[in-house]
Parts: sequence; structure tokens; C-alpha cells
Amino acid sequence: MFVSKESIENDTARMVIQPLTQLHDRLKELKEMNHDILHGVDEIYLMAVTLGEFPTSTPLRRYPKGAAEPFSNPD
Repeated sequence: MFVSKESIENDTARMVIQPLTQLHDRLKELKEMNHDILHGVDEIYLMAVTLGEFPTSTPLRRYPKGAAEPFSNPD
């Protein structure tokens, strides 16, 4: 299966970049408002999860060299 670079970039923006940007901007608003929900919060980890289909090619599905499993951190 061949997927164009433009298609991958558009899907990345739509399913990863835009949701993270939206979340970041909303958290920034809450911080600027000094909202109670953020009192006592030292760290926030942002992640995007989608139920959509994200096209990848076979090489992108392989484990990184030296990794025990997908997305593992050797540290």
C-alpha cells in the first residue's frame, strides 16, 4: 500500500497535532485564569488518542532497532 506524504502529513495534523494544540491552549487558558482545577498540579502529560485509522507503511510498523517492544524506552 502506498500513501502519499501529503496524506500522512494531513492525517498527522488532524489526529495528533491539532488535538494536542487544542488541549495545550485550553490548559494555558485555565492556568491564566488561575482555575481551581490546576491548583497543586506540578506536571501535565499531553497525549492524543484517536479511534481513526492512521495509515502507515510496513517499515513504520517495525520495532525501533534495539527496542524490546514497540515504543519502549531503553532507559
